[in-house]
Amino acid sequence: MGLNPLRALWNRLNRSLNPASIDVPFHLHDIGPREVRAVTRVLRSAWINTGPETRAFEQELKAFVFPADAPNASVVCLSSATAGLFLALKAAGIGPGDEVVVPVCTYTASAAAVVHAGATPIPADVDGWSLLGPAQLAPCLSPRTRAVIGVDLGGLPCDVVALKACLEAHRGLFLGGSPTGLCARLGRPLLLVDAAHSIGARMGRPLRAAASFPDFAVFSFHAVKNVSTADGGAICMNLPDGETAPFEKALRLWSLHGQSRTALEKMAPGAWKYDIAVPGYKFNLTDIEAALGRVQLARFPEIEAAKQTIAQRYDRALAEVPRLSIRPRMLEADTGPACVGARLASHHLYMVNVAGWSPEDRDRAIAAAAAEGVALNVHYLPLPMHTAWKERGWQMDAFPMAKALSENEVSLPLYSRMTGSQVDRVIEVFSGLVKSPSAH
Repeated sequence: MGLNPLRALWNRLNRSLNPASIDVPFHLHDIGPREVRAVTRVLRSAWINTGPETRAFEQELKAFVFPADAPNASVVCLSSATAGLFLALKAAGIGPGDEVVVPVCTYTASAAAVVHAGATPIPADVDGWSLLGPAQLAPCLSPRTRAVIGVDLGGLPCDVVALKACLEAHRGLFLGGSPTGLCARLGRPLLLVDAAHSIGARMGRPLRAAASFPDFAVFSFHAVKNVSTADGGAICMNLPDGETAPFEKALRLWSLHGQSRTALEKMAPGAWKYDIAVPGYKFNLTDIEAALGRVQLARFPEIEAAKQTIAQRYDRALAEVPRLSIRPRMLEADTGPACVGARLASHHLYMVNVAGWSPEDRDRAIAAAAAEGVALNVHYLPLPMHTAWKERGWQMDAFPMAKALSENEVSLPLYSRMTGSQVDRVIEVFSGLVKSPSAH
C-alpha cells in the first residue's frame, strides 16, 4: 500500500518523458550509448571500485580546467561536492573556533560542510546576481575568518579576483587572529568556490576555466549537472608552490578511511598490510562512476551547445514579456585592478525574476504551470528560510538583497534533450502566466 504513491509518481514521470507528450519535466539526464558502453566496459573488467578509471578521469578534468603550464594544479575525485567542500576545510585544518563566510543564496550543502568540519558558518548577503561580492564579504570578516566559500549560482562565476583582493585588503585583521596550517602559510583565509553549477564556466583576460582561479573549486556530478556520474564530485586545487602535493595526499588519505593503501593496491599479491594514519571518511568515487563521467566530460561541448541554443530561444521569446528580468549568463568586465574580466556562465539554470510577484504569486504560478504539464523550480530559497539555519539565529531580514531576489525568482527547464515543442510549451505557459492578471 505504501508503495502506491511512489509508483504513481514514477508513472507520472515516465509519461512526462514521452516525446509525444506536452509535459515538460524540469530536468532529464543526457545519457547515451557511449556512456552505456563505457560503464559496461568497467563492469566487465577486473576492477569496479576506485582505480585506474578514476585516476584517468582526474587527469582529464585537470586538463579541462587548468592550462598545461600549471604545475601546482591537481584534481581529486570524490563521492560528492559536499564531501569536497568538507574535506578541503578538514585537510586545511579548519575546525572549531574558526569562521567560514558563506552566501545565503545557495543550497544547504555549502554551509553544512562548514558545520560538519566543526567551524562556524557566517552568512553573507549577495549582489544583484545572487553572488557573493566584496561589498558583502567585507562586513563578515573577522580575526577568526579562515575561509570564504563563493557560490557560482546557476553557472555564473563569482568574481574570485575581487574576493581575493578583499581578503588581501584585510590581511592585518586576519593575521591578528593567530591562524595556523595552510591559512597561516597563505597569510590569508582560503578561497573556495562551490562550483557545483559551473563546470565549463570561463572568466578572465584572456578567458580560461573559472575553476582555475580560486584556491579550491569543487564540482558536483549529481544527476542534474552538466557533467554527471549519477552522483559524485571533484576538488580542483591550485595552491602555491610546495603546497599542492601534500594537500592532495591528505585529501586522498581522508577520503579513504585514512588508509595508507587503496583497496586496489591491497589486491596485489602480498600487499595486504596497511596502516590507518587518520580516522578518515568514505568519500571515494568508483571506477563505474568515473567511466560515466569521462564520456560526459568528452561530450560537454555538445551538451553545453544544446543548452545554450535552448537558452537563446528563451531569450528571444521572453525579451519583450513585461516585468520579466532574465538573469545574465555573461557579465562584461568591470573596471579597476581587482577586476577578473568578463565572466561567462555554464548553462546550468535559466533563472528569471518577475517584478511585482510576491512569493505567493510565484508559488501559484508554479502550481498553475504544473497543472499545464510544465515543471518550474526555484533556486534557491535562501538558507535563513530553512529550519536548520533559522535555528542557528539566521534571520531573513538581515539579507535584503537575497530576500528581494528570491521572492520572485523562477527557474525554467533547461536540459540538452529538450525538444523544440517542449521549449515552445514552456514559453507559452510561462509567458501566459506572467502576462495574466490572475497570476498575481
